[in-house]
Amino acid sequence: MGKKQIRLTENELKKIVLESVKRVLYEGSLVDEIDITQIPIEKLRQGYFDYRLVPQSMMYGNVLNEPATITEAVNDILPPDTVVNNIVKKYSIPQNFVFKVEHYHKIYVYVITACIGQNDKLIEEDMNKMGHFLGARGKIVQIENMRFQTLQFEPSSQLQEDITDLVKSKFDILYHWTPSYCVEGIQREGLMPSHKNEAFDYPPRTYLMEGNSSDVQMWGLGQQLCIKNNNPNNNGTYNLIIVDIENLDDSIRFFYDPNSEIGIYTEQTIPNDRIQVGKTVQFVKNLKQR
Repeated sequence: MGKKQIRLTENELKKIVLESVKRVLYEGSLVDEIDITQIPIEKLRQGYFDYRLVPQSMMYGNVLNEPATITEAVNDILPPDTVVNNIVKKYSIPQNFVFKVEHYHKIYVYVITACIGQNDKLIEEDMNKMGHFLGARGKIVQIENMRFQTLQFEPSSQLQEDITDLVKSKFDILYHWTPSYCVEGIQREGLMPSHKNEAFDYPPRTYLMEGNSSDVQMWGLGQQLCIKNNNPNNNGTYNLIIVDIENLDDSIRFFYDPNSEIGIYTEQTIPNDRIQVGKTVQFVKNLKQR
């Protein structure tokens, strides 16, 4: 299924994309939209302590008392409210500190407001036990003499719905942006999962765009990737990679990206014989180039 075409001149498209990217970059990501200052000051004071000082009772069957392993069985998936309550109860912190947010593709993104120190590591370890990884950190906020930070957690692929069959039924191709200096390696080795990302800290994955993504959506995502790419080889030149998923090996599985409206990811390598290098695009490296 081919992607939908939008009748815009290149200059019109660039103008729309740059304005959209500017708004996204300046307004911040989801993790920075959580306004810690709106939490009542008495609750902030109540939750500002070293979590290591909280006495812990060992209860058989409590996942938080088990070794740090990723939940793999579907039957072991914890409902969102249970995940939130487990953290609140273990550390006796205010309910305001732990909550859930539903993001793209109806995937719950757990956002934990934690104190700075060793607390973030304790929370991260517990969330890992419940099948969630730390995707992003918000800016450190100081209120009175206290410092707080928002941590964004996302479910691992084991806890997400496998959408491989759905993707293959809707699209024949998917898209992927790559800096032009990576093209040779991709042509040689295929699209290999990576965890390199300036904004998020992901497990090794390859992120793709849906086959019917609009030009505005695709250019907007590509422009954001370019601006966030601090590699010295980045000169703003990117290539659109076309991935043929017809008859793709069943071992390659797809999942929704909770941080992108058009995003899909896989944790397996897509072989080079399923890849075609598409058009070359010149993005701006920073908004001052406008």
